[in-house]
Amino acid sequence: MTHIDTTEPVDGGLPTETPNVVLANPTVRRVLNYVVGTAAIVLPVATIIDSRSDDFDWTSWTDPATAAISFLAGLLAVAVSGPNVPKK
Repeated sequence: MTHIDTTEPVDGGLPTETPNVVLANPTVRRVLNYVVGTAAIVLPVATIIDSRSDDFDWTSWTDPATAAISFLAGLLAVAVSGPNVPKK
């Protein structure tokens, strides 16, 4: 992680209030949040549908996918979203 001094302008601009931003590109942060958020909504729905139906068994992919999305959501919150919240 690169530390950016909040007292110095970033790229010749105004000082930043988010010195610990890991992903500087807001588009990348937005897309990551939408992808992880959407998966965190869709996977539990798929799990509920699977548990209520005897016609198919999705646990072979819903269980590992839920574990992966949980990990990614935590990582995104701790490493990207949290540090990007302004200090003031």
